[in-house]
Amino acid sequence: MPARNNLIFSEAEFELNSLKADCPKKTCHTTIDLELQEKLRDILSRNIAFATESGAKNGAIVVIKLPENEILALVGSPNPKIAQDGSMINMATEPRPIGSTVKPFIYLEGFKKGLRPYSLVDDREYKYPVSLGFPLYPKNYDGKYRGIVSLQESLSNSLNVPAVKTLEFVGLPEFYRFLERDMMFHPIQELESYQYGIALGGLEMDILTLSHYLSIFPNAGTLRPLTLIKNNGKYLSPMSGADQEKKISEPEYVQLVTKILSDRKLGVEQFGLKSNLNLPQDNYAVKTGTSRDYHDSWTIGYTPDFLVAVWLGNAENKPLKQLSGQSGAGKIWHEAMELIINSPYNKKTPFDFARLKSLDSSGKLSYGLPGDNIEKSTNLLIERDNNLIISPHDQDNFLFSERMEIPLKSKRPAVWRANGEFLSSGQNSFFSPGKPGKYELEASSSGEAETIVIFVEE
Repeated sequence: MPARNNLIFSEAEFELNSLKADCPKKTCHTTIDLELQEKLRDILSRNIAFATESGAKNGAIVVIKLPENEILALVGSPNPKIAQDGSMINMATEPRPIGSTVKPFIYLEGFKKGLRPYSLVDDREYKYPVSLGFPLYPKNYDGKYRGIVSLQESLSNSLNVPAVKTLEFVGLPEFYRFLERDMMFHPIQELESYQYGIALGGLEMDILTLSHYLSIFPNAGTLRPLTLIKNNGKYLSPMSGADQEKKISEPEYVQLVTKILSDRKLGVEQFGLKSNLNLPQDNYAVKTGTSRDYHDSWTIGYTPDFLVAVWLGNAENKPLKQLSGQSGAGKIWHEAMELIINSPYNKKTPFDFARLKSLDSSGKLSYGLPGDNIEKSTNLLIERDNNLIISPHDQDNFLFSERMEIPLKSKRPAVWRANGEFLSSGQNSFFSPGKPGKYELEASSSGEAETIVIFVEE
């Protein structure tokens, strides 16, 4: 590929003009590699054209050179010369729900507070009251619950429920501060309006800002300003105020996240042995994301030498046809990564995991830090989850019908009572209310008891 200090011409002019960059056409030198920009736009355009049945009409690709954080490519449209399907909108700077690509940040903050990849969490149904008045029942992408799983299994397979439990452990106010104070993120609405929906992918960012923030993982926990125009200072991504180099995390915590995201064997359950996420070299980490109802498809990956991010969707926010992060953006990401892997930008620099310690956790290889209290870190989340009754949940509402049966489930075999009257014994049972009303359900086991209230309404 040619030298990157090229004058702007048609191949990047659309994106640069939309950024309102102070860059006179005749004298401006940018960090953008125009040959790479052109090849990536071709990849994006071809994949969108071949996947018309998916419903995707728009996409964006960002490539950042590491560790300098120079923007090598910024593709915001498959063809900015046509005035249809939103092609004249630079989608590289448009905020969209980021799906599960937020999870590395949640787990990073959890690791700072004592969680580890080997920490265990109960992947089951939970109920969270939210400010809108409607309870949230987090579900995984495939609708299944897996019981006790480790955080490394949870992150590598992008499980939603463990991410919510980790965010609960971190604390919403603390995570808001991480985003706004540490990362200097400027959300499009108050973070309090998202609450635990952040862990379920509801938070919006543009792909350039998200790529910038994810650069802390290959850059040893440091957030460096982006560079776009040579000899003209720092470039601020659209939703960020990070204009100075800033240490976000100690290196060991980002190493824990990268270790998980770089282990493709861990993600086999969700992504399979063969997928668009597999590459012919090992020193890369990758995370996918799919927003609610398939509106957005994301794949972002990095090596110590470069970061590549891909978004696929529609400018008018129409949903895609069952297109996940792996199957949609993942295919484009795979092609983009193969292109750059076979370029001089790939120095084949190995990841630095020097601060980690390997260990055997329940017969599985995992990683922690020297000096860890392994037993304590293993059970941090499990010990906080002390409810005996798993379902139903306190204050749940049910619509009455004749011969209805409400499933009852407890952590271990228990004696069940409804309004003080014996129902049954066991870990799984049923309650058949004879009429509408308020019911107190009690489960007792080995001296422990829990009572909840449910409502059966006409």
